Amino acid sequence: MGAGNEHPRVAGEVLSGGPGIVEFLAEEWRQLCDASDHPLPFNRPEWVGAYFRSNDKARRFFLLTVRIDGKLKAVLPLIDRKRWISRMPANVLRGPSDFDLWPSDILVADESVRPTAARELWRLVRGLKGWDVIELPNIPQGGAAEEFLRAATEDGFPSHRWEYMQSPCIRLEDRAGMQDTSDIALSASLRRNIRGALRKVEKEGGIQVRSSDRFDSFLLQRLYELEASGWKGEQGNAILLREKDRRFHDDIAIAAQNSGYLSLHALEMKGQVVAVSMGFNYKKIFFGMKMGWDQGLKSFSLGHLLINAILKDCLRNSVTEFHMMGLKSDWKTQWTKNTLPYSTCYVFHKGIYGKVVKSAIRKSISYQVQTISSHEGHIQDIP
Repeated sequence: MGAGNEHPRVAGEVLSGGPGIVEFLAEEWRQLCDASDHPLPFNRPEWVGAYFRSNDKARRFFLLTVRIDGKLKAVLPLIDRKRWISRMPANVLRGPSDFDLWPSDILVADESVRPTAARELWRLVRGLKGWDVIELPNIPQGGAAEEFLRAATEDGFPSHRWEYMQSPCIRLEDRAGMQDTSDIALSASLRRNIRGALRKVEKEGGIQVRSSDRFDSFLLQRLYELEASGWKGEQGNAILLREKDRRFHDDIAIAAQNSGYLSLHALEMKGQVVAVSMGFNYKKIFFGMKMGWDQGLKSFSLGHLLINAILKDCLRNSVTEFHMMGLKSDWKTQWTKNTLPYSTCYVFHKGIYGKVVKSAIRKSISYQVQTISSHEGHIQDIP
């Protein structure tokens, strides 16, 4: 807030409609993202727009905005959906993320306006009709959504914060100039494994690393195929098996290319692409989104070789952090002990039914805790 302006003009607005409402605000929204200290690409308009388009079961889409002295300072996108939670129907206003995938938060220009923006956004949400619970998933510790939760609680609305995920993060600030990135790995056995795998692939003709910041339909198709060949394909959760998910990831790759933060990596052996990663290099942080590798070549440790190649690229580009994303698992903790906590924040409407929905959410959380354990069991071993 500007110096000498003791009483800034704070104005909140609610936009509602179909997925296309993002375009009404997109240019100004991008300018806010570029100028702010907000570190996540996942709250940009191109990302939210793709997510809105992929949610065809939503009844309405909302964009809640806060302007201070006429300038856009905060944006909160919400999806209005009716859901069954532990056999209870509930009208849910949900933030634009999915369980255990990408981090999200309320986009705010900077720390100085967070309290003001959070209170105004809560005032706007409180005035919306027909909701039973507000659900803001995958919020990083210290995120602006926590300020929003505080404002709701102070207003007498029941709330809950569930810290459900510790996501591994590799710190790279002091690694500049490192020649052998396998030294980053904490595990001595992993370091030996990577070096042994590199010697082994040399005997087979070597391995080539491809990296690109451009949309590549061939590499993305190969990524989807390789992901589907693993446990996600067996469980029916692979991108290749869900047309809606495929469109979403294609849209995101194109949008990230256009906004300058797409990062594709691939490993080739004997002319064949055997491992692919899609990630995002945003404000000197690398976010690992999706990986896939040839399940028939487990002896080459392709997953770890791919991580090793990405780390080399990160150091060349002065990246300070590599967020591995997703749940903590054994193969990730071989690289780092650093983790980032994420929570899902809930606000429940006042009244009897709000209490019923809160009880149903708690039952749902118990089930999801079991789901997390199941997922970790599947992904703890990486070839």
